[in-house]
Amino acid sequence: MKKIAILIMFVVISGSLFSQHQGLGLGIRVGEPTGFNAKYWMNDRNAFSFNLGYALSSNSRLHISADYLYHLYDLIDIPENQNSVPFFYGFGVRLVTREIGESSVGARGVVGAAWFLRETPVDIFIEFAPVFRLFPSTGIDFDAAVGARYFFQ
Repeated sequence: MKKIAILIMFVVISGSLFSQHQGLGLGIRVGEPTGFNAKYWMNDRNAFSFNLGYALSSNSRLHISADYLYHLYDLIDIPENQNSVPFFYGFGVRLVTREIGESSVGARGVVGAAWFLRETPVDIFIEFAPVFRLFPSTGIDFDAAVGARYFFQ
């Protein structure tokens, strides 16, 4: 128990040493689908985002998606000593496995915003993603979620 308390104190104290726009972040997302998210930064503007979740709607299914994201930091004028709020957009792919029926593959377009907390290695995000189903039949779906990630460095 003492080791866990020391680890938590280390993480809290060293929080300002971390940055949300580099390295790897792991977290959760709530929405459609609900599950886990990972984000890996290539540089300070581009990142890969990976989702693994379970849809809560009828014919529940497993969702797996991967996106390439571009971040825009200058859409909102925020003083340098404040939290950062970049907007992002990108594209990717999604695989859905169904309990009943055929699985599907689609192309995703993603838009959203993230809130980088200044004193902690955490970001909070919201995203919307129209999905163009390609196989086995065509159609349009929508994914949307809010979530949070903790960044390691």
